[in-house]
Formats: sequence, structure tokens, C-alpha cells
Amino acid sequence: MVEISALVAAYSFVVGFMGSLAYFTAMYFRFIAGSRLDRIIMFSSFRKCRDDGSHVVSRRKVVWYCALGGAVALVFQLPEPTFVPIQALILGVTWPSIIIHLLSGRMAEPTQQERNDLAQLDRVAKIMPTNDLDAKTLQKIKQFWKKPKGGKKNE
Repeated sequence: MVEISALVAAYSFVVGFMGSLAYFTAMYFRFIAGSRLDRIIMFSSFRKCRDDGSHVVSRRKVVWYCALGGAVALVFQLPEPTFVPIQALILGVTWPSIIIHLLSGRMAEPTQQERNDLAQLDRVAKIMPTNDLDAKTLQKIKQFWKKPKGGKKNE
């Protein structure tokens, strides 16, 4: 009986891993319609700087991301007596949002202030280039947040 549960756990890990890899691949090839800001945020943590100053996707970080997706799928599979592949796949794809949701305890819709803050971030995203963040871009962002609106300082 231990061998069957270990096999089910291994299957759920592999399917979760593949789900995370599928999501990463879809984002990388722009099959998923995310905003530029989403792509910048997503891929900034996967970048690795080469000696010549260029950036590439770090394979180790991608494998680590996918392994975490497999681990989350495995944890959710443990209480189930039989293998549920669709659950493992969905958990592999959506594990970052599930973890953030569980850790934050958020169960409500965003407030109007949060929506306004997101609109501000969208304005910042429009001045960001699609390539790497450089010193000029960061300076533009800092200047944007320093501009007063209606006599109030943006924070």
C-alpha cells in the first residue's frame, strides 16, 4: 500500500511539474495575453546575467519554479486516495496565485483604492520598455512617483 501512495505522489508531482512548465512556456511564447507589466514581473525573476551584460532565462530557476508547482500538486494530492490528474495539472499551472491567496487570506474583491493603485501601476508599465529594466527606466519610474497630483505627494 505504501508503494501505491508513493506512485500516486510521484505522478502528481510530475503532472504538477508539467503544468508549471506548460504555463511558463505559454507565457514565454506569449500565448497567454498578459500585460507588459505582467511579463516584466514574471520574467525578471528568471533572468540570468551573462558576462557580456546580456540576459537569458536561467534554466535552474525554471526547473525550481516547475518543481515548486509539482510539490504543491503533491501536497494537495496527499489526502486523496486515488490519483486526480486534472487537480495536479491545475495546481501546477496556478500554484503561485493559490499560495498567495492562501497566505494572504484574501476573500474579498479589491477595494476602489486598490483599483486606483493598479491603474497607477498600469501608467508606469506604459513607460517601461519590453527589454531589461535599465537605469534610465528606473529613473523615469522614480520621477513619475515624485510628481504631485492635486497638491498631494504620491506615495
